[in-house]
Amino acid sequence: MANCIACNKRLGMLNTPMFSKGQTKDSGTICTSCHMSLAMNNASHISNKMKQFTNQEVIETLQQINSTKEQIKSDKKEEFERKVEQHKNQISSNNERLQKIKLTISKLNPTVVNKIEVSELPTILMEDENIEKINSGFLDEGKGSTGNGLLVATNYRVIFIDKPVFGFGIKMEDFPYDKISSVSVETGFLKGVLKIICSGNTAKINLVTGAKEFSEFIRQKTMVKPIVHQQVNIEPDILGQIEKLAELKEKGILTEEEFNEKKVILLAKL
Repeated sequence: MANCIACNKRLGMLNTPMFSKGQTKDSGTICTSCHMSLAMNNASHISNKMKQFTNQEVIETLQQINSTKEQIKSDKKEEFERKVEQHKNQISSNNERLQKIKLTISKLNPTVVNKIEVSELPTILMEDENIEKINSGFLDEGKGSTGNGLLVATNYRVIFIDKPVFGFGIKMEDFPYDKISSVSVETGFLKGVLKIICSGNTAKINLVTGAKEFSEFIRQKTMVKPIVHQQVNIEPDILGQIEKLAELKEKGILTEEEFNEKKVILLAKL
């Protein structure tokens, strides 16, 4: 038997379309794979009526289909490689930032620098967010699940992070300073309970040490309110002044010339 006019594959009973469905106007024949490629790639008008098309028309259509497939394949490969490169760069950036974060933590509270939650901080903290106070604690009450984790105070907010030793993901609650309505501390035997009320959420976090200092730190942050500059309209009442000048003119205090001169000056300010 002959070969497929498109892919040059040897034709046989198992790979030749039945009932001469793969035969062209020029009596050329394509294999089952090429016939299916036409049918599945917006060229069913050719695959359904092969005998109305020449060998060249069929070959060119299949070449265009294959070229499109190769382009799509190449684009997907480039996109995949781009994402891989971005992921590598992100990992490198996170590792670099993690080292800086650990250096900061070692100065603030070296006892927590090796907690597993620390490794999540590069992806949790915003680009310009800096850690200012940090401690370990146990979340007794809050919106999320209770657990032992890390309490972090930054220049923007307070964050509680709990990363399970076994399992995936993290549990996190954050409290922006401008949303915190109340912060208090309850001291007890060998521990202190830090209570934060923020936007209707009440969180109670047990801290073995430093609960009072942490509470005071947060309180100071919540007391800093943004300065709102109100625009004060200091523009004088021009029309009112002109009316007063007119009264002075009527009383003879100002002459017509003096009145007109001052009126021009005031109108220029409008």
